Amino acid sequence: MVLAEQTQAMWAFGSKTLTVMLEWTLQDAHGNTVWVDTVKGEGEGNAGNIFTDGMNGRERVKEMLEDVFRKSFQTISSSRAIRDFTAARQTANAKGP
Repeated sequence: MVLAEQTQAMWAFGSKTLTVMLEWTLQDAHGNTVWVDTVKGEGEGNAGNIFTDGMNGRERVKEMLEDVFRKSFQTISSSRAIRDFTAARQTANAKGP
């Protein structure tokens, strides 16, 4: 994880934002970096009052996790470097030792 932060609202019905940044790294068997990318996920909602803050906080965490994993999937599955790496590995495995 690169970063985790939360902005605070001044008032109960102000907006709070929960942010996390994940760095994904793909390395080959020798430890050489093949691909690196950072993905940012956010969850936003009302701060709430003493009675609703816990529920609102859980919703922000859920939204943030869904956002970061959706973006991670999109980033990983669309990476040309990862596709090239897996294609090279499949070719090498097909040839054998």
